[in-house]
Amino acid sequence: MKKTLKSLLALAMAVLMVLSLAACGGSEEGETTKEEQQNNPEFTYSAKYTEFDAEHEKYGYLSTISMNNDGIFLTGEEEIKKDGAESEETADANGTEPAADAESADEENHVTYEPRLLFADYDSNIEVLPGYKPPETDDDNAYFGIGSIFAAEDGNIRTIEYINKYEYTGPDNITKNDDEYWMYMQDKSEYYIRTLDKTGAELSSAQIELPEDSYLDSRNILIDKAGNLILGVGDGIIGFKDDGTKLFELSNDEYIERMLLLADGRIVVSSWGNNGPAVFELNTETGKLGEPIDLPRNAYNIYSGGDKYDLCYIDGTRLYGFNIGEEPVKILNWIDVDICGDRIEGFNINADGSIVGISMIPPVKENDSYKTEIFKLTPQPYDPSAQKQELSIAVMWPEQQLVDSIVKHNRSNPDYRIVLKDYSEFNTEDDYGAGRTKLLTEMLSGEMPDMVSVSSLPYTQLASKGIIEDIYPFLDADKDLSRDDLFENVIKAMEVDGKLCQIFPSFSIITAAGSAKVVGDMESWNYKQFNEALASMPEGCTAFGPGVTKSAMLSGCLSMDINMYADWSTGECHFDSPEFIELLEFANQFPKEFDYTTYEPAPGEDTMSLIASGKQMLMDVYISDMESIAMDDLQFGGDAVYIGYPSNNGGGSMLSINNGYAITKNCKDKQAAWDFLKVFFTEKYEDNMYYSLPLNKASFDKKLKEAMTPVYETDENGNYVLDENGDKIEVSNHGVSFGNGTSYDLYAMTEAQAAKLKNLIESTTKVSDSNSTLTEIVVEEAVPYFEGQKSAEETAKLIQSKVNIYINEQR
Repeated sequence: MKKTLKSLLALAMAVLMVLSLAACGGSEEGETTKEEQQNNPEFTYSAKYTEFDAEHEKYGYLSTISMNNDGIFLTGEEEIKKDGAESEETADANGTEPAADAESADEENHVTYEPRLLFADYDSNIEVLPGYKPPETDDDNAYFGIGSIFAAEDGNIRTIEYINKYEYTGPDNITKNDDEYWMYMQDKSEYYIRTLDKTGAELSSAQIELPEDSYLDSRNILIDKAGNLILGVGDGIIGFKDDGTKLFELSNDEYIERMLLLADGRIVVSSWGNNGPAVFELNTETGKLGEPIDLPRNAYNIYSGGDKYDLCYIDGTRLYGFNIGEEPVKILNWIDVDICGDRIEGFNINADGSIVGISMIPPVKENDSYKTEIFKLTPQPYDPSAQKQELSIAVMWPEQQLVDSIVKHNRSNPDYRIVLKDYSEFNTEDDYGAGRTKLLTEMLSGEMPDMVSVSSLPYTQLASKGIIEDIYPFLDADKDLSRDDLFENVIKAMEVDGKLCQIFPSFSIITAAGSAKVVGDMESWNYKQFNEALASMPEGCTAFGPGVTKSAMLSGCLSMDINMYADWSTGECHFDSPEFIELLEFANQFPKEFDYTTYEPAPGEDTMSLIASGKQMLMDVYISDMESIAMDDLQFGGDAVYIGYPSNNGGGSMLSINNGYAITKNCKDKQAAWDFLKVFFTEKYEDNMYYSLPLNKASFDKKLKEAMTPVYETDENGNYVLDENGDKIEVSNHGVSFGNGTSYDLYAMTEAQAAKLKNLIESTTKVSDSNSTLTEIVVEEAVPYFEGQKSAEETAKLIQSKVNIYINEQR
């Protein structure tokens, strides 16, 4: 593996950490209360984490292939230089510098990367199997790979391996020096089943024939108890003996998601059944699948249950085990044992209840990278006196970055543990909002976590009631952060009664874009100005695309101006005002409904074509990264103007806040909660975010500078290619298509585009506040008006009455 790739390796010196983990601590006297005795678990896990040894760095990224009770089989690659070429390590040892053009030197010296087979026990002792050699081939351009590895019943090792080759299929008069030569190159793959001894030395090898364009997925490869190879290929399954003889081949109506060998020797295939996720038992003698066996509703990605269960599955951060035909059992929450569930590469559950596996861990120290580690979790009696102080954080869906932050905090903080409460586990098939309802009900009744994700909750309502804390005092007292580090207008827009009650790392902007030729230099407009602009367009022109209906426009404009009509602090409502009646009348001019399931745009009806031909005036825009401005300019011929939606309250663009977190008034230690949450405000954290705009100005400036930095064409030696005027030639970052069949190149952001983005951010002062209950009331009561059954004034009075009752009941 080349030096540039070695920097990505997640390997470091071995470290051992033994932690006692789980629920609440005892009382001051060292004795648990009655409530704590009821809530405390019977047992918890001691956790041992061991990082891989750095000496194995030369094998590149160590990929987990399979696990058993003894350890883990891994594969890597070792750089091999032929024709007497010096390796980088040798050159450095001799005190000489590597070649300036390392890649060219590699090609001239025929550098290859041969696969290596390794084994790691659960104490992280790693050994390279010395007898292993890849299959032989006379093709220097061939690429070898190991698809899967298994420990056979007889103590030997079985591997599934492949060789990728490229064959020339063109005319005889074309040589390798011709550009078109590579157009005729086609790849061809050969597959082998090999039996190796414990050292990796080959005992037998047989080629197996797979359908064209097959792809080996380690999740769909296994060796049964009889030593036969079973392969899931797309929507089919093929069985082979170890000599390559085909046993059976079958097709399935649904894609094969995963195949697993159960402890009793049965093979089950995960696919889609009549009622959702299901498994089918595979009879290898007949080559047929049994009837579907329904799985638990969230068991989409199943794992081996080891010695204790038939199967396991991960739902969010929770690990469940179950035996087929029985109810699932919650085993643990991965965060409670300081592991990121989404970063687990494999695990085994042993008969004694211990769990061993391999995972990636986020950086703990400055300038660290992700590391690969082996973990072992051992059940032990719960000891309340051994626990850290706990602070809880409630969420509806745990974001990966939040999980990483919790794991990083819990492994490094000696005093506090962050405990994640994932309310999505209360959702049901009939009510996917049950978890949200439960969390909101608990908070309004005074039963609160220490911290809470407010992204799916009525933030303004909670802040007005004083349920969540003003974080300005913590921000102003912090020695590392200040208001000046953040976009002032964005945090000010999030204030409720002068208080900032949530911590969020990023934001996006929801707006409407139009051509400067149509909207001129206006920065906002009212309903009258909007309709005048639409009237000036060619006959038949629509305001927006076909999906914008009466209800959608009412809901969107309401989210922008909801604070104009409802005040949670005072309980006053203004839905019977002339301004709201005008909003109703404006929304009523849009289509009644739109059926996405049957809509098929004809040629020339994509957004870009409609705008160019004057058939569509505006476009809904969601600005979430530095490229958004350039993409909008392309659609509007270089003069996109962010006019926003019409309003009688100014400014038609809205801020959309991403992943906001709050400290509740009942938090046990508000300073400790701030110390955990403030990381989301920091430059370092926001540097690693994508698809949103950083709130931290330093991080924003860094990303903007990167977006404005051109990329220039270079030759094979790394030198700039110049045009006829002696200037460097800029190349595109990537291409983009808007549905009209044409691709467009995106280049570095221009000064004008950067200024446009900054101006839009700094001039946007409204926040998209979609209080779902309020919006539902308004939209539902507006339907009779949209149907022509009631006047706008009658509708406004009815909405005023219902919303007024609701708000004052909730205050």
